[in-house]
Amino acid sequence: MIATDLNAFADLVIRTGRVTFGDVQRLHRNVLPDGVSSREEIETLLRIEREVRRYDRSFAAWLVANVVDYAVWGERPTGVLTEEMSDWLAPLLDKSRPVLVRIAKEIAAEAQEVGTSLDEIVAAADACPVPAEAESAASPVELAA
Repeated sequence: MIATDLNAFADLVIRTGRVTFGDVQRLHRNVLPDGVSSREEIETLLRIEREVRRYDRSFAAWLVANVVDYAVWGERPTGVLTEEMSDWLAPLLDKSRPVLVRIAKEIAAEAQEVGTSLDEIVAAADACPVPAEAESAASPVELAA
């Protein structure tokens, strides 16, 4: 079951429309101190990334690291992204969002095997890279805490 604290955190940052550096610290220290432990938590975190338009760069780094860690090492068999896991995760990783594409690429780099669905996202991203100006426009914004 997803932590009530994570739902409350998600509701708050979605309502305010931003994730500050302080929010990321609170997420790391208080809400998910042991990292991501379920698919439901990943879905909630990816919903935050999709719905919040302004977030501190530390949120993107924290999100990528934690989703990759759970996807590659959090479920059995470890080190392998099964077809089933790939089929579940791929639709959540919007190819038009640079942070979500980065998650797919990091998983592909770290896992010994990656399911077909995720391979397709990585191949599509490699075939049609985001132009530098679009990537910087879509990048997280540094916010004052």
